[in-house]
Amino acid sequence: MSTPESETGDEESLVLVYFEESQYLSDSTNTANQSTLSQLGLRLEHEEGKNFTKKIDAHGVFSFTETRTPYIAVPELYFESNPKKNFYFTLGRKKKSWSRADELWHLGLWQPLARWDYFRPEPQGLTGLTLGVQNSWVGLELFGSTVFIPDQGPQFQIVNGHFESENRWFWKPQTQANVLGSERDLRYELVTPEVADVINNGSLAGRLWLGQYQKTAWASVAYADKPVNQFHLAVDPEYQIQLERASEPVVGIFPRVIRHKLTTVEVGVGPKAFNLTASLTDEETSRPEFVSRYMQSALSDNRWMALSMNHTLFFRDFEATWAYLQREVRNRAVHDQLMGSEVESSYDRFPIEEAASFSWKGTLRFFSQNFFWRGQYWYSIKEEGGWLSTGLLWQATRDLGWYLDFDVLGTNLDPEKSQGFISRYRGNDRVLVGMTYVF
Repeated sequence: MSTPESETGDEESLVLVYFEESQYLSDSTNTANQSTLSQLGLRLEHEEGKNFTKKIDAHGVFSFTETRTPYIAVPELYFESNPKKNFYFTLGRKKKSWSRADELWHLGLWQPLARWDYFRPEPQGLTGLTLGVQNSWVGLELFGSTVFIPDQGPQFQIVNGHFESENRWFWKPQTQANVLGSERDLRYELVTPEVADVINNGSLAGRLWLGQYQKTAWASVAYADKPVNQFHLAVDPEYQIQLERASEPVVGIFPRVIRHKLTTVEVGVGPKAFNLTASLTDEETSRPEFVSRYMQSALSDNRWMALSMNHTLFFRDFEATWAYLQREVRNRAVHDQLMGSEVESSYDRFPIEEAASFSWKGTLRFFSQNFFWRGQYWYSIKEEGGWLSTGLLWQATRDLGWYLDFDVLGTNLDPEKSQGFISRYRGNDRVLVGMTYVF
C-alpha cells in the first residue's frame, strides 16, 4: 500500500483512513474465528522542524467483526536534533537500522513488532535516548533506555479456563492432556506479571558504521544488552499435581521478561541499482530464575546468517530482492519442558529456521493511471513449503487509492506433523480488498 504525503515547508503531515475486507479461503479450526474480516484503520503521521524535529507515527485498527479491538501501535514518537549534523540526539521512539536482515525477515530481534496480522508485521522503534556523531564516511550511535515495550500480538482472553480469541493469528495451546492414564480437558490460568515489572527494564546499545548503505561499500557493527521482545513462558506443575483428581486439571502459565545480548555484523557493497549485503547476528540469551519446579519453553542461544541481493529491473521502474536466512542453535540451555509440541509451538519466537525469498515492488502505468505492484515469495526449506503474497494498488487520485492483496500458504508436509509457520497457518489463505483516503 502506497500513499501520497502533503508537504508544506519544513512540515509534513499525513492522515490516512482506510477500510478493508478480508475473505479467508478456508474455515478455521477455532469456531470463534470468522471467514470474513472487516476493518477500519487510521494512520497519523506528523513531522515538523528544521534544526529540531518532532515526529509522531500512530496507527489504529478497529474491526467490525472482532469485539476485542481496537489495535493501537505507535511505531515512532520522538524529538530529534538535526540528524544531518555531525552531532545529534534523539529522545523517544524511533526506528533505526540496527540490522538489515532483521528488518527484511521481520525477526523482531532488535526492534519490537506489532504482529496482530502475521502477514503484515509492523516494526516499532526502541524507546529511549540516542546520541550520535558522524561525518560523510563514519558514524557512531549510543542508545540507552529505562523503558521496555514488548511485541504486540493478537488479542485474547481466558474464559472458564480456556483461551479464546477471534483473531485467526492466535494459536490456541492444546486443550487435552494425559493425566494418570486418561485423557482430560485442560484449563489454563495466566499469571501475568505486574506492568512495572515489564516496562521497567533497561537497555544499552551501540552501532558503529563505515560508508553509506546503497551508495558505496559499507560495514556496520551493532551490540545490545536488552530485554527480549517476546515473553518467555514457564509452567508450574503443582497446578496440575494439586488437581490431578479434578475432572479438568489447571495449568498455570507464567510469562516473564528475559534478557539477551545481540551482536550484529553486516557488510555490503554496491549502489541502489545493484548491491549485496551479508549479515551475521549472535544472540546470547539469559537464563531466567524461576522456581525450580517450574517447567519452561525452549530456550537457546542462536546465530543468524543472512545474504541478500537487491537490484532494479525494467529501466529502474522495479526493485527486486533475493534473500537467504539460516538460524543455527548454538547452545540449547533449556529444552522444551512443557506438555507437548503445541504448547511450545504456540509461543515459538522463530517459526522459520531456514528460508529463501524473492520480493519485488514497482510502478506500472496503464491508460495514464499509476498502479503500484508488490509481491514476495518465501520458501521454508525445513517445511518444504512457501508463502506467496502479492498486492496491487491503484492510485485513482492524489488522495484516493484502491488495493487488492492476495496471500496463500502451502507445504508438502503433513500439517499434523509439522509445527512451523506455514503449516500452522496454512488455513489463513486470504483475499483482501481495501480503499484508502488521505486527508
